Amino acid sequence: MRNISRKSMIKIALALIALLLLILVYHNRKVIGRLAHPFILSFFISYLLNPLVTMMERKGIKRSFGIMIIYMVFFILLLLVCAYMVPMLVRDMGKLTGAIPGYSTEFMDFFAYCEEKYQGMQLPKGIKNAIENNINRIQDYIISYIQLVTTFIMSVISKISTIMLIPILVYYFLRDFKNILEKLSKMIPRKYRNQTISVLSNVDGVLGNYVRSQIILSGVIGVMTTVALLILKINFALIIGIINGVTNIIPYFGPVIGAAPAVLVALLQSPGKALITIAVMILIQQIESDIICPKITSESVGLHPLTVIFALIAGGELFGITGLILGVPVLAALKVIYRDVMKSLF
Repeated sequence: MRNISRKSMIKIALALIALLLLILVYHNRKVIGRLAHPFILSFFISYLLNPLVTMMERKGIKRSFGIMIIYMVFFILLLLVCAYMVPMLVRDMGKLTGAIPGYSTEFMDFFAYCEEKYQGMQLPKGIKNAIENNINRIQDYIISYIQLVTTFIMSVISKISTIMLIPILVYYFLRDFKNILEKLSKMIPRKYRNQTISVLSNVDGVLGNYVRSQIILSGVIGVMTTVALLILKINFALIIGIINGVTNIIPYFGPVIGAAPAVLVALLQSPGKALITIAVMILIQQIESDIICPKITSESVGLHPLTVIFALIAGGELFGITGLILGVPVLAALKVIYRDVMKSLF
């Protein structure tokens, strides 16, 4: 009885300590978040790069040397980006900020021209007011977006010391990735260790392929869009290319969201360019979906298209843009966990 009582007391004490720690973490979540953020981001980057380092290791290249090769390639690309793309991006951002009021006026003139040209199709007052209000709203949204980007850039600059820490953390995470995983696995109770490792391995197979594929695809789409718009001489080609690449992470809806700015800017230059831009954006998406990576979203995560759409809607409603990006991979991970747990139980 005394032993049982002592065990119970220990369990209660541990539970209370855990509760107090949770309360402490909650009340200091902002500070802890700032401290943990570089470590979490570094581990995520290491997770993405680990297969590449492992592949080089299998070919006889030492792990630390393989990491240095990746770093050299990355910094060469970074220097090229800074030398050629950053000045262009800054110039386009400045031009876009100054052009927004003029674009709004052009939209209003365009609708006025249409109304004057086709008197027989005169727009009702309510529809006209709705168009005017939405144009003003779009202008406000674009200005807010630019301010947000500017604030983000300034925030990045202010956190330069933390950013410089990330490559160091990534190096050590990558170098000791196997040891870290082994130590984490030993923290799992022996009774559940094999099952947990099996489930996490399956989750890694699904999520790893999905995340890496999406990052590569987004980069390819961004470059293709930028090059195509530069050839067509569409204004702000680099900004639009980056937007299209980033929004392409969102399945189904992303390409439409990303193509909208390109078509709008092209329309303000000329209706003919707008039609050509629409055709080019459709062609880029067809190349991606039919040639680069057929059915990547539904097949790589093993989800039905309807389930993917549900994940996007639910993620967007609950967590906004973050939910749109993470909704599909999180649901895929939950599906794998559910499947493996059900197999073990029945």
